[in-house]
Amino acid sequence: MSCNNCGHAESFVLLVDLAALVTLDAPANPGESPDATPDDDRSRRREWSLTARCPACDSTDVAVDATTLLSRAAATRS
Repeated sequence: MSCNNCGHAESFVLLVDLAALVTLDAPANPGESPDATPDDDRSRRREWSLTARCPACDSTDVAVDATTLLSRAAATRS
């Protein structure tokens, strides 16, 4: 594991980005809308991503996979 920008190799920051699109006119229970389907119900759109970042230079160009960092973090908790 190392930063491709500055060479840092000690520890890295795991960024978890979660986004949810919530509309004001969305029903409280999406199943109540007779014409809503999982493909067109915009109130249910959610996206997430994992990124590794170098704490020394804030670069995301690092030679480590974010899922590897997540696995290591989970292993230290169990």
